[in-house]
Formats: sequence, C-alpha cells, structure tokens
Amino acid sequence: PGRSDAPSPGRTDDQIARLVVLFVSLGGLAFGFDLGVISGALPALTEEFGLSPAQQGLVVGALTFGEVPGALLLGALADARGRRPALLATNAALLCGALLIVTARSTAQIVLGRAATGFGVGASWLTHTAWASEVAPPRRRGAVIATYEVRGSRARASAREVERE
Repeated sequence: PGRSDAPSPGRTDDQIARLVVLFVSLGGLAFGFDLGVISGALPALTEEFGLSPAQQGLVVGALTFGEVPGALLLGALADARGRRPALLATNAALLCGALLIVTARSTAQIVLGRAATGFGVGASWLTHTAWASEVAPPRRRGAVIATYEVRGSRARASAREVERE
C-alpha cells in the first residue's frame, strides 16, 4: 500500500536519480532566477512605470508576500492530494505570474504578477524538494536535494550576470 523504495522495473538507481536531478534542477533554476531577476529589471520597471521608492519596494517585496502562502497552501495540497497536483499548481502559479508581469500595464499588475510568482516560488521550494526526496533512490537523495539548492544559487547568479549585459 505504501510507496516502495525499490527501483522502477527496467530502470537502474542511477537512471532514476538522473531523471529526478533533471526535473529538480529545472525547479531550482526557476526558483533562483525568479528571486534574482528583479535587481536587474527594477531600473527598467522604474523608468517605464515611473515607480516611486515605495512602489519599488512593493514590487520587490511582492514576491515574498506570495512565498509563504504558496508554501503553506500547496504543501497542504501535496499532503492531501499528492505531489503531482501540487507540482502542477506550482508551475501554473509561476506561469500565471510571468504572464501577468510581461503583459503589465500598471504597477498593480506587476505587484500581482510578482505575488503570483512568489506563490509559485514558495511552493516550488517545498514541493520540488519533497517530491525529489521521495522518488530519488535512497542512496542518492542527499545529492539530489543538494543539486536543487546549487541550481537555485547558480540561477540567482545567472540573473545578476544577465542584468549586467
């Protein structure tokens, strides 16, 4: 009745670990890039929308406003319905947030988009790591989770590099 730690038929532990690392790496990249990209985008947003210092703070902080509810609500969903629906909801929140931001015609829409993205970022941190730790072969779990963290850090650094160019 419970989940087995035995490898899937036809796949070795190493193959399963590689697939999990690939998926988790993408989640870590999205997580880190969403956190780091605002520092490069803020000057352009300020110029385009005439943001005051208070509005700049709201735009930057909106991501954080969404993170905690995202982690709490989608963590509960993951526990109640499973990791797959929570992962899909996480990705939907990230996509909706990005769409709101790129189509923004007002500061309020940017803030809403950043909050939706934050919802996805908070959920991503929780759901990707929980899912990965459950499906990765036991002897590879630590490495898989470490990969998520490293990819997130690398994505934040990449976002800063992109803004310099």
